[in-house]
Amino acid sequence: MKKTAGRLGQGQRGAVMIEFVMTSLVFLLMLFLLMEVARLSYISAVLNLSITEAAKSAKNSQNINGEAAYNAVFKHNLAAAQQSQNRLWNFLAEEHTLRTTVTFIGTRVGLADNQLARYKLEYPYEPKFFPLPANWVAKLLKKEVIFVQEH
Repeated sequence: MKKTAGRLGQGQRGAVMIEFVMTSLVFLLMLFLLMEVARLSYISAVLNLSITEAAKSAKNSQNINGEAAYNAVFKHNLAAAQQSQNRLWNFLAEEHTLRTTVTFIGTRVGLADNQLARYKLEYPYEPKFFPLPANWVAKLLKKEVIFVQEH
């Protein structure tokens, strides 16, 4: 009986180590995935807030003519919003990271002299912890807002 009990434990020496390694790898992968999704959702929320605030102040700017001028004001307002938030949005201040466009749609019936303007903001995403599908991420980080130009 003692011989049989002794033999049962001999074949199990490395099993605990292998189970620990496999479990810890799965845990680390899940942790990195969670960190990347949290980072992505933070960037998406920041972009939502920043595009609405910057476009709102750009549309109310006076004495500006043309899409290029509104685009410059829009970019300036994005940088100003970043500075006012205690450097939490430092990735928005870098010129090469954000692609912004302002296009006018034209006058619609009932809007008098006002035009509709479409403000677009795109952020090229680079994963830090875990690679996510590029087409899914690209759709999530393209923001667009439409305002009636008042001036």
